[in-house]
Amino acid sequence: MNTKKIIIGGIVIVLVSVGIYYFAGSQGAPPAYGTSGIVVQTPYGLQVASEIAEFDKIRKISLNFALFDDKLFQALHSAGSSASSTMARGRANPFVPF
Repeated sequence: MNTKKIIIGGIVIVLVSVGIYYFAGSQGAPPAYGTSGIVVQTPYGLQVASEIAEFDKIRKISLNFALFDDKLFQALHSAGSSASSTMARGRANPFVPF
């Protein structure tokens, strides 16, 4: 009987924790990290807020693939398939002792 109470109590704690995480955690990061415009006026808070602002800039980057449709780009051709050299080829395994 005592084991059942412990198991039921554990399940209740897990469910309450999940509910708190779902309802309170879904609103975003805490204001101390500067995501809602409120910044904690400490050196660490300011540093974290500036780093998050930099990450937001990275997230907003978009690539423009219109370059590949340009006729000038499509007119480019390969410079060659292999490089030519007048130097002699080295050993097959340069790490083998002489």
